[in-house]
Amino acid sequence: MEGVKTSENCFEIYQIKDEINAGVTEFQNRCFVSMNEIKSLGLKADNVNEYYYTCVYSGTFTEEINTAVKRNEMLAKLFQTFNINHPADYKGRSVSVSDVIVLKCGDKISAYFVDSIGFVKLRKFFSEKK
Repeated sequence: MEGVKTSENCFEIYQIKDEINAGVTEFQNRCFVSMNEIKSLGLKADNVNEYYYTCVYSGTFTEEINTAVKRNEMLAKLFQTFNINHPADYKGRSVSVSDVIVLKCGDKISAYFVDSIGFVKLRKFFSEKK
């Protein structure tokens, strides 16, 4: 994980880099684009990776998220917090479709694409270079 160097449970919120969104890449103007729209453009979910994103916030949490239900509850909680009640030091856009939330609990790290409804687990968000 980019922003948090800790042994605690933590999260990071990634948003599409401004220069990518305005540039000439296959992800040009892809903010707020759902996974179905990405696929309809002929792109693969694997193309949603950290190259196109920047970490806009990181933090810790104490909850154990060792089940799918608990992970979804944490994702929903983070989604709501970063839409309705932003922390004072948060400088990103409200979390929305096309953003990525990364969760670290223990030694397990997982990335989730914020989709139109719910979250899509990204199996290859971080490249091999990390």
